[in-house]
Amino acid sequence: MPVFLYNIFLVLFRAGTGIASLWNKKARQWRNGRKNIFERMKSEICMPAGKAGNPKPEIIWMHCSSLGEFEQGRPVFEKIKSEYPNARLLLTFFSPSGYEIRKDYKGADWVFYLPLDSKVNAGKFFGIINPSLVVFVKYEYWYYYLTECKKRNIPLLMVSAIFRSGQPFFNWYGNLYRKQPRVQLQVRHDDRFVERHENEWPLARTQWTKMYLRIDREASGNPTAVEGELVTQPLPAVSSVSYGAAAPSRPGKMPRGVSFETPPMAEDTEVTGHIV
Repeated sequence: MPVFLYNIFLVLFRAGTGIASLWNKKARQWRNGRKNIFERMKSEICMPAGKAGNPKPEIIWMHCSSLGEFEQGRPVFEKIKSEYPNARLLLTFFSPSGYEIRKDYKGADWVFYLPLDSKVNAGKFFGIINPSLVVFVKYEYWYYYLTECKKRNIPLLMVSAIFRSGQPFFNWYGNLYRKQPRVQLQVRHDDRFVERHENEWPLARTQWTKMYLRIDREASGNPTAVEGELVTQPLPAVSSVSYGAAAPSRPGKMPRGVSFETPPMAEDTEVTGHIV
């Protein structure tokens, strides 16, 4: 029933915007800006297939409702651009007050209106851009876009998200948003991520193991070596390692903190959760 009501809301919203566009400038911009939107996206977002040694660039998509939300998400957007210079950046807006002012924003490769939420539109949209990362800012919780993102197993970041008790998520008519499992894990294997659902956090069956970080990078003299090794036996002396938060800890690599290795495990082992 809630999805049915949500679809009715979308139909009424589209119809109301069409009527208001007869005399309201913003409503007219909202409607006209979405005409032939998918054809224009296909034409402009033309990504040739990657060649050997030169893979197809990834697309990172950030969506904002309006101008104010864009300014909140802008530092994140521009940081992503500086950290991943080879990625292509897509920026979308829901409101004309954001799009009309920032449609020529040089920090993005493409700027579009976001097509109105629907199962069909979300499928088409993701089919065209196929993003590797999605960033939503503050109030944007479009059900079909979020669902498509989850279905395609695409990482999603929420910037400055606000949740209040009166929002649909916490009312009977908003249970379509609550179909997500209580805990959703992305378990990393050597060659893929595997999604698994749990009902608690931390996991009750977790086995805590006290380990010690033995630092040996400086001793090796190899700048590409990992910084240390995790061992279960106490160390005779305390040592430490440091790294720059905004600088690569290995030449030619992205910032990643400190890396470490463990001796080979005797059986399949999953490292899940935080390190304390």
